[in-house]
Amino acid sequence: MTITVNEFQSLSASLLERVRSLREEVSIMDSGKVVARLVPEIAPSKTKPWHALRGSVVVHGDLTEPLMTSQQVDSGLECEAANLKPVHAD
Repeated sequence: MTITVNEFQSLSASLLERVRSLREEVSIMDSGKVVARLVPEIAPSKTKPWHALRGSVVVHGDLTEPLMTSQQVDSGLECEAANLKPVHAD
């Protein structure tokens, strides 16, 4: 809906109710140009954004156990499996 400034001044209360109830945007024009818009307020979501991720994580194994033994780390076996060069501290 588009209205003029004069219409807005005389109808402001009813326009606010229309925006609130019908969720309709109202553009207010002055001299043929839009100078303002009444838009419905977006209510904040009651759910947390990270709740959308619920159920999307799959855990394999025990999270409290190490991924590799110290012998595997020292031998560089995991590097060979990934085609990486082992790095040795001198």
